Amino acid sequence: MSPLHRLYDRKFHTNAAPPSLHAPPSAYDWSIETGAVGPIRNQGKCGACWAISVVNTVEAANYIQLSAGVFEPICAAQLVNCDARNFGCKGGWPRVAFDYSAEFGLQYSTDGGTCVREDFSGKCAQTQGQTQGQGQAQNQIRPPIRTKKVSFGAERCSCYVTGRGCECATTARQTELALSNLLTYGPGSVCFDAEGWMLYGGESVIGRGGEGGEGYRCSSEFANMNHCALLVGYVVESFDGDGRIELGHWVVKNTWGVGWGNEGFAKVDFNNNCGVLSSFLQVELEEE
Repeated sequence: MSPLHRLYDRKFHTNAAPPSLHAPPSAYDWSIETGAVGPIRNQGKCGACWAISVVNTVEAANYIQLSAGVFEPICAAQLVNCDARNFGCKGGWPRVAFDYSAEFGLQYSTDGGTCVREDFSGKCAQTQGQTQGQGQAQNQIRPPIRTKKVSFGAERCSCYVTGRGCECATTARQTELALSNLLTYGPGSVCFDAEGWMLYGGESVIGRGGEGGEGYRCSSEFANMNHCALLVGYVVESFDGDGRIELGHWVVKNTWGVGWGNEGFAKVDFNNNCGVLSSFLQVELEEE
């Protein structure tokens, strides 16, 4: 069980049994081992990575915590069009978007939800008495899904509030802590420096030498975050003589379509490469 936080006191409800933390597997990927991770989304020309990251996190949490192993898609367009505290297609912060989902809830795309397609139009269908950009859609049939608690999957970056340049979560302990929380609570939202990622071909590990390494080096400083995605898994490649993790990588589900990277996924070197652990957020959901 994580030394940092305990999100909820109930068993996992997944189609696959949760991995054992007493003997953690050398590799685990929620997008392969379970049905908690939905299809790759493509943000296109809209800077909606922050919204997609949040919705992907909530979808996975719903599968694990509430839906008894049934994947239910949620509407990313609602955040883009209706969350006035973020900036739509011009960008936003997942932590702020989770506040929106706690207050207004997020619509399901099926089974009585009102969101039937991802329309990043910037037009929010507000309810009576709510200002455009601050409400939820009209004619909601099924109650929206709401976040109850947001927790950091690695130790909170010390410069999170100020945003000034500093490097965070770079130690081996942070990697082990994030790995434990990923196994325990499921996929989570991550934001990082994706400078050069558009050229990534999917075979190599970002942050190492060679193709996808030297040519795609990125910053782990908090102030250089410019993209958000979903952390879904990891691979431990080797251990040192003391049994500690020596080499490994994270598996990240991106928002640039299946034609990018490894069918939409990337491999990122451990130890907070690109700042991938500096704002790793996981959620507990309100029960309906």
